[in-house]
This record gives sequence, structure tokens and C-alpha cells, in this order.
Amino acid sequence: MGQGSSPKLASNQATTIVLLPAEELLRDLLLGCRQQSVTQELEIWITGGWVRDRLLGIPCSDLDIALSTMTGVQFGNLLAEFLEQNEASYRQRALNLGIEFKKFNGFHTTKKNLDKIFGLDLDLVNLRKEVYDDNCRTPKMEFGTAEEDAFRRDATANALFLDLQNRKVADFTRKGLDDLYAGIMRTPLEPRQTFLDDPLRKLFQPS
Repeated sequence: MGQGSSPKLASNQATTIVLLPAEELLRDLLLGCRQQSVTQELEIWITGGWVRDRLLGIPCSDLDIALSTMTGVQFGNLLAEFLEQNEASYRQRALNLGIEFKKFNGFHTTKKNLDKIFGLDLDLVNLRKEVYDDNCRTPKMEFGTAEEDAFRRDATANALFLDLQNRKVADFTRKGLDDLYAGIMRTPLEPRQTFLDDPLRKLFQPS
């Protein structure tokens, strides 16, 4: 990650991201689905590379959506139903903004939809914590909190979360924002623990 001209932020300072029109429409869709079909207790976050890139002013159309109390498949099915029920409204709103709109055919795999929504790729997953067996690299996945999910990630700059409800970026590691703007790649946990948990992570870390 290269050095940038962005000002350094305090590690515990929440910040916001100004959403682009397609992202704003997606936010409205996700929160609308939650209000109609689920419960207000469901937390919906955008996390991972999209948050990192957008804070650096880099366009990104691949969004990881993390959910607190539902699996990605469960919410994806509700989202497909909600969008089908409200297709005319969202189609017109997208048209007015010059945003791509295609009929959404649902989620065809356990993780990712094959169709874009408003030109954006979505990956819906639940917030997770990973429990590893000493004899197996593949972790057992359990529901976790946003903070637990953040600390299981490979780098602090990739562990930033945008809360869709209040539009604020949460830095649970208290190092992600500082590291992002300083161009530092740092593991949320001690490096030995992070890479022993999953040695393949080392392959994706820049030298």
C-alpha cells in the first residue's frame, strides 16, 4: 500500500464515506429490506477492501456485506424477494440516476450472487469468528460480533467496517485508520498468531 496525501486520523476516530449514487441506492435497498423483512436489531456492515479503497478515494464496485444475526444466504433470499416486490420503484430510481438495472435473479451460490445490483457485486456473509483445530487449517465458522470479525482479518487496513445505519466507519482494532493512511500493513493480532491460524494469509501480504 503506497503512501498517500490523505491526512492522518486518530486511530479511534470514526469517519464517514460519501456514497456514490449506486452505493446510496444499494444502502436504501438493504435497509429497506431489513425494515420490511427482518428486524431492526440486524446490523448491516460493509467491510473489507471496499472500505479501504473508498477511504483512499479509489473506486470499488465489489462490496462485502456483513450481517450480525443472519447468514448471507438467508438475507440474500429475503433481499431477492424484497427487490422483486419493489422492482418498479427501484428500476425507475436507477433510471433517473443513470444507473444500470437488471432483473435480479437471486443468489445462486452460498456466497455470491451471479447478477449485479445497480452495477455492484455483492458478497453477503454473516459476521464470523473462526475456531481452528490444531490438525486442520480450515476453521470452524461461528457467528461473531463485528469486533471479533475484525480481529480475524489479515490486516488492520482490511478490518474497517462501515455501519450502513449511521454511515460511520468503525475501527475496532484501533489501528486500521492510522495504518491505512500511513501505508502500514499490520496484522490485527500478533503476526505469529494470525499466520499460524492460516499460513496462506502470508502469501497475500505484500513484501
